[in-house]
Amino acid sequence: MLNNRLNPFELRSVVLFGSTSEIGLAILQELNLNHETEIIIVGRRSPELNLQANLPGNIITVLIDFESENDLVILENFLSNLN
Repeated sequence: MLNNRLNPFELRSVVLFGSTSEIGLAILQELNLNHETEIIIVGRRSPELNLQANLPGNIITVLIDFESENDLVILENFLSNLN
């Protein structure tokens, strides 16, 4: 099982860029996530509801315009305050 080799510990926070990607979902499913994991999903549009429904943990969505300098500063500040 992939998560035992790459991630033998429990993750406290995970950030996924590209919230509607099937690749991103597959990566999240391979990680050792639990109901206490903080999952931050960052994207240009609202993530698909089925992506959120199939994941354990506290899910935070961040909508961002990657071409907006102001949005990037806000994202940088948000991410720098993660535990």
